[in-house]
Amino acid sequence: MESRKVFPYATLALILINVLIFVILVGTGALKSVNNQFGLRPAAILQGHVYLVVTSMFLHGALSHILGNMLFLLVFGIILERRIGAPRFLAIYFLTHFVAAMFDLAIRPGEWRAAYGASAAISGISGACFIGYPTARMPLSFGFLLILQWAALAILFLVPMPIATAYGIYLFISLGLPLVIFLLAPLTMAPLWPFVLVWFVFQLGFALFALELGIYMIGWWAHLSGFLAGMLLILFLKSREPSEEFMLREEIPAIR
Repeated sequence: MESRKVFPYATLALILINVLIFVILVGTGALKSVNNQFGLRPAAILQGHVYLVVTSMFLHGALSHILGNMLFLLVFGIILERRIGAPRFLAIYFLTHFVAAMFDLAIRPGEWRAAYGASAAISGISGACFIGYPTARMPLSFGFLLILQWAALAILFLVPMPIATAYGIYLFISLGLPLVIFLLAPLTMAPLWPFVLVWFVFQLGFALFALELGIYMIGWWAHLSGFLAGMLLILFLKSREPSEEFMLREEIPAIR
């Protein structure tokens, strides 16, 4: 792995590409039709449309969808790319999306409904950060943003309430509390591992809940499979680093 921290060109380029595609599709009124045509449709992939695996990861369904994904990509992407460099970062990004796509293909092979978004790839990046650099620090307010949105959803699932009340509670918990934390302590940083661990538990809980009900909601299993793939990939890359003893010997100048 690279010891020096590099500028996160790949992370910023991915964010720019995703935002440009979203803006163009919204501006031309083609968002829904393009998402349905080029999203990940397992049945279509089995008929030979394998390009959907790639196109689906650059599509988003709404402003909140792309804003959330790009914020998470910005934070975790910078953390990871600055430590391992752009080539390895991009390898993890695309390979974890591919793994998640294959998992999705396996669990709903006859499905024609399109799934889209960069969530699985970003989950892979967060999984790589979690196991590879667990003590890396990120903004405390972002850590709470990462987990409180899912905590709010869990409350709404478990406690029956009117729609208006539910909407207000969700906004307060998922956005209001992180904003308060940011205003009170804008420069406070925290290790990423506890927040990512809680996020993973929430994802697993929602995935099992959806599985029990027999419904396909958000791509929980794609998130989880991407996350686990990211963990395995960073462990593989780190295992191929030169040992400390070898590196020290290399630094000893040859005697002439």
